Amino acid sequence: MPPSACATKNFDINSITLESNGQPLRYDYDKEKLVIHLDRTYTRTESYGVVINYVASPDTRKDIGGSAAITSDKGLYFINADGADPDKPRQIWTQGETESNSCWFPTIDKPNERCTQETYITVDDQYKTLSNGILVSSTKNANGTHTDYWKMDLPHAPYLFMMAIGEYAVVQDKWNGIDVDYYVEPEYEAYARDIFPYTPEMLSFFSEN
Repeated sequence: MPPSACATKNFDINSITLESNGQPLRYDYDKEKLVIHLDRTYTRTESYGVVINYVASPDTRKDIGGSAAITSDKGLYFINADGADPDKPRQIWTQGETESNSCWFPTIDKPNERCTQETYITVDDQYKTLSNGILVSSTKNANGTHTDYWKMDLPHAPYLFMMAIGEYAVVQDKWNGIDVDYYVEPEYEAYARDIFPYTPEMLSFFSEN
């Protein structure tokens, strides 16, 4: 059957199945590109879902790309993960430009691709999350964690997929009746509006022009 390919850099693939019936699908993977062999030929008007169960390890992947401006291409970054530096916050954040997000999720990692996204992020209770679109729900779990569900239903490039996790203070603002929130480290909470003083003005300018 005709294959379907996506970028998946340095993943451990556990299984790939059809969403509709759980049927396992054959695949080829060279740690850079995943080629999935579908169960049959699909027409261009048909939709189908594929479930990829995987583990991403961006920290163990050697930098092989990047640029003068963005020197690493791991896509997903763990900041002070073990808490060894008392002067540095513990955070997780992403930087997908231009073809780095395929280090943490399977995608057609090209700037001219367009797709929507839904993201579920489970973290310890002291952390806040941020991602694309709208925070649809936040569910408290019994084990001291919570799961945030973010949804972006407007198509955008894969490199724009993002998430940030940390002990943030959230300072609320408004623009044309729409929430504008500033996520800052707690010691900067009182200065958030000074750090981002022109955000509503910029939104007006680019919306009008």
